Amino acid sequence: MSSIRYFALLQTNSVSVAVEDSAAVIAELHTMLRSASERSGADRRKNAAELVQKTVAGLRGTLSPYLSTPLMSDKAEIDRSIQDRIEFVLQQTAAAAEPLSSASTYRLVETADVPLQRQMVGVMRRLLKNGRSLLAEAGVLSGKNAGTVLLTVCDVPSMDSAASVHDIIAGFRPASDAEPPAFLHDMTAALLNGPVPSDGSGYFVLLTFDAPDAIVDEMKMRVEALNGRYGIRGPLLVKRSFSSGFGRGYAVMFTADLARHPLGSIMLALTGESDALEEAVTTQGALIVMEPVPAA
Repeated sequence: MSSIRYFALLQTNSVSVAVEDSAAVIAELHTMLRSASERSGADRRKNAAELVQKTVAGLRGTLSPYLSTPLMSDKAEIDRSIQDRIEFVLQQTAAAAEPLSSASTYRLVETADVPLQRQMVGVMRRLLKNGRSLLAEAGVLSGKNAGTVLLTVCDVPSMDSAASVHDIIAGFRPASDAEPPAFLHDMTAALLNGPVPSDGSGYFVLLTFDAPDAIVDEMKMRVEALNGRYGIRGPLLVKRSFSSGFGRGYAVMFTADLARHPLGSIMLALTGESDALEEAVTTQGALIVMEPVPAA
């Protein structure tokens, strides 16, 4: 089961890159990630099978004195030998999971295009402005000729797998003549709940903030309670794994139909009636709203 979420922030090199061209390049990137994952998974499963065979042979040798002249008094020694060997195998094969369980890519929705209804409009605009500042700090270019901002999100089981995905995305060059999006920044974060499956439709909301550990448990409960409310799917709370990287210390993310369900109402459900959460999130947080890149 995945325990790490990896984010890669990308930007096309020109505003003139068509949506369908971006979709084709992203589809090629996802195919490359899946192929690398399948190859790595096959290699790990092969290595695990060989390790099990060697362990069985070693276990047989270890137990041969008891198997030739079994005695009831030897039962504890036999049990201990079996347990030691099995624990060894489990430790060695714990990383046999495939390095990538999912990958999705979203494109930035401009602030003026984010659906905002009457609830907490001023707060939402401030958070969205903070989100643009955060993107600028990460290297995103702005202006009428700036390219489309993209965010690729991958679920992986370990830090090593996240590093492998980073190498693939950072070094990605399309097989076609299409120009690859520029790799700007990334973030690796540990999942603090879930993950709850999402169908990937609707707006993708990323709210990142810094908070004292004392209020994180409360935020986790509120995030988990969002699933199914306000049309929300896949609510997740993550903690950034390294001090460097895109985003703040924590992030809440989910998909939702913001045209039908006010973003302000969702924010109230996350922070309402808690001065500490309101201070951490609505005052210091940064909000980024994205939408799925259409399939090629």
